[in-house]
Amino acid sequence: MEFLSQTYIALRGPTGAPQSASDAIARLSDRLSPATLLADRRAAVLSLKGLTRDCKAEVGDRTLPGLLEVLQNDAEVDADTGKAVLETLNLLCEVSEDGPAHAKELSFKYTDYVLADEKTTHKLFALLGDHSFYLRLTVLQFLIVLLQNRRQVVQAYFLKAPVGPTTVISALEEKREIIRTVPDTNGEEWDRLEPASALDALVELILHGEYNGIYSGKRTKDGMELRGAALENFVQKDQIGEAIVQAMAPVEGSSEPPPMTPLLQALIIPPASPLEIAAVTSTHLSTLLFSDLLRFSSRAKTVARNIYPQPPLPSQDTGSFFVPADGTAPAIHISDEVPEDDEPQSLLQILSEHLSLALLSRRRADTSEREAREWDRLIVGYLCLLIQWLWEDPAAVRDFLEAGALGMLVEPINQIPESDPVIPGLCAFLLGLCYEFNREPGEINRSTIYPILTRLGIDMLVGRITHLRDDDRFKAIGPDTLVLPYPSQGITNSDGEKEAEIWFDWAFVDFWKSNYYTVQKGIAIDPKAPPPSAGQNAETATLVASLREVIQKQAQDIESLQSKLKELSTQSEEVEALRTQIASVQEELAEAQEKRQEVEKEQEDLLVLLDELVSEDEEEGDEEEE
Repeated sequence: MEFLSQTYIALRGPTGAPQSASDAIARLSDRLSPATLLADRRAAVLSLKGLTRDCKAEVGDRTLPGLLEVLQNDAEVDADTGKAVLETLNLLCEVSEDGPAHAKELSFKYTDYVLADEKTTHKLFALLGDHSFYLRLTVLQFLIVLLQNRRQVVQAYFLKAPVGPTTVISALEEKREIIRTVPDTNGEEWDRLEPASALDALVELILHGEYNGIYSGKRTKDGMELRGAALENFVQKDQIGEAIVQAMAPVEGSSEPPPMTPLLQALIIPPASPLEIAAVTSTHLSTLLFSDLLRFSSRAKTVARNIYPQPPLPSQDTGSFFVPADGTAPAIHISDEVPEDDEPQSLLQILSEHLSLALLSRRRADTSEREAREWDRLIVGYLCLLIQWLWEDPAAVRDFLEAGALGMLVEPINQIPESDPVIPGLCAFLLGLCYEFNREPGEINRSTIYPILTRLGIDMLVGRITHLRDDDRFKAIGPDTLVLPYPSQGITNSDGEKEAEIWFDWAFVDFWKSNYYTVQKGIAIDPKAPPPSAGQNAETATLVASLREVIQKQAQDIESLQSKLKELSTQSEEVEALRTQIASVQEELAEAQEKRQEVEKEQEDLLVLLDELVSEDEEEGDEEEE
């Protein structure tokens, strides 16, 4: 009754007459001021929440600053007020896929206002640590909306949040339904995290969709976007990635095998027919994670070659990482007895065998269209990992070729129809990569591979590589686009929700676009030709050539300027000589003028003397006459 009374007082006019929506929103906006009572602010927020559905633009334009102020000041003090204001902000910022264009623009406008600075985002991460379950749930729901609208902005703010990692891990450890809406694994700054379980928690979230294996069998769009967001920011620093890989390798001087990490265990699970969707998704995402650790780190690649996973015994407990919510753990086909004389296989050899097995299973005649697509996705994961691992790593290329890679790669290039360019394109790229970086002595060298390339046809291989970028699954990937809807037939899960899938991540697409020209150019080079400069792709080569032209032009300009300087130096010497001559002439002229003046003075004196003599003669003549 108190709430209804407060709401009625807030909505009625000064004389008790009903107000228009605009007048009511203006009055409610005034009641959001900190000068009012907390109960009045709560009532105003609840009223605005109801008005938002019909008057979204007016509520957002008039009250958004006040709502954010209430969030900052009252959410921690009163959970009900915090929940109400978060629900109102959620309604203002949520984008409806079926809504009109102007409604979407309005939601993005309010999202940009909320994210204008890090203040609101940091407050949301702080509220994740609140004791109120429903307040935390509402915070997570609002964060999901902000992430969907402006993912990169929220990720950047999270990296700077004072309490972000702590509250995120707290949310990950939540056992209730709240974990289904966790958006908080974006951009973990792992050097801040002290608990060793933080990494395993995030890896499990990526591989299985939810913490502790819950809901891992589902592939809804929201769930896959959550896992993709965690994947995109798995490791931010090379040193941390190298440390993760080092933890999988045996410790030098120790006879004990390294622990089986969730990521390594997901990588070594062999594909089994019939395929389990949860297992395929887990293995595929594990290849993306491991690629992220190796891509640009030569040290991590060196360590990875020394990883020799220990096959788990039948009685060994594999933990809960690979138990789907609606099924049992994927079967691991191993014998009860392991011969003592069998040498352990490296991780690279295991991945090669799994790729070969997947390619063989894909060609089975009794494979359904659904299962064939899952086999393709698993094969793409293996190929993308191997491409990024073997790049600029001749030792890994040698090991891969000695594991029988040539025949394994040649068959898909020839047999898989051109209607699906993804697998043939990736196989052709990997084959060209092996030829380009096969620089260490071994049984299979460049001279062995080159006849195979020429027999397949250089133009055909180049075409296979080029056609990969025309596939919709490749073209659709961008910095903010990772999850794709399932094909047009609209496959749904048991709850009637449409499924989604991940094929490539943006890091691989960007890597491929930067380096495919190098592979295309390299497969046509004679096997005895010297290796090109390491790490020079098409863009780098173009840049170097451009810089060389600039340097050559600058050298010519310098030479021309030096010639002009010499000419000017010669001219300056001539000018100096002329100046000396002019000075000498001026001195001679001055002397001549002085002499002239002296002569003129002497002449004047002579004339005066002559006049005086003439005057004296005249006077003497006059005297004589007298």
